[in-house]
Amino acid sequence: MASMWDLPQLESLPEGKVLARLKHSITNSDYTVVVVSVEPRAVEKGGKWIPIAELSRLALTGIARKALRTAGVL
Repeated sequence: MASMWDLPQLESLPEGKVLARLKHSITNSDYTVVVVSVEPRAVEKGGKWIPIAELSRLALTGIARKALRTAGVL
């Protein structure tokens, strides 16, 4: 969503530890999201690393907040 922060999205599931499988709905669309722990270099360019302590001050998307809570980060 515009002006909101989101977690990086990958086209394919990389090698990594699966932290969670989440269901998420936006109006009439249902999504299944797999949250994995990967090495930073596995994420495409264009992102920005944010210290965990600063996450609570960001406008996070609903799925980002749900994923971070499930992973024990928030």
